[in-house]
Amino acid sequence: MLPIPNCITSPSEYANNGSLFFCPECMTGSFPTVDVNGNPTCKACYGIEYCADCSDSSTCTECDSGYILQPDGSACIEPFEDCLLTPNEYDIDESGLFWCSDCADGMIWNVDECDDCSEVFDNCSECSLCDNCTKCEDETYQMSPDGNCYSSIANCVTYQFYEDDDDFDLVCQKCI
Repeated sequence: MLPIPNCITSPSEYANNGSLFFCPECMTGSFPTVDVNGNPTCKACYGIEYCADCSDSSTCTECDSGYILQPDGSACIEPFEDCLLTPNEYDIDESGLFWCSDCADGMIWNVDECDDCSEVFDNCSECSLCDNCTKCEDETYQMSPDGNCYSSIANCVTYQFYEDDDDFDLVCQKCI
């Protein structure tokens, strides 16, 4: 019997499923499978960047040093920059992927990273986990009830917001 490439086990110890011998333990970085001709092989992990070992072509089981395995095995990611949680404290979203519920001050989770509030909300300096701006950049902006910052109106001291088609309009109530 010929040795199976990337198989740790010697040919005399190959497993048999009744019709085919196969490798019970492949080298790290590869997984047992059959090739296009139906021959047993250990195929190298590919397609998942920074994956050190896998159970099949789309499921990583171990990442390279410095990377974190997503809970579903779909990716190896770097620890989240500006997240105040350690990787073992990361939250898991409804699709089974990590996310950070505690970004550094002035930052909020945005798709796959902690971003500055000003990158997510125009003219915003502080925001909450609930996707709201909580403080505008400075006094030249007014906070609307829906958490958006609107440019102040020159010479105005009292403002009123009016809802208009699921949006707000800023109106001056009292001038200087």
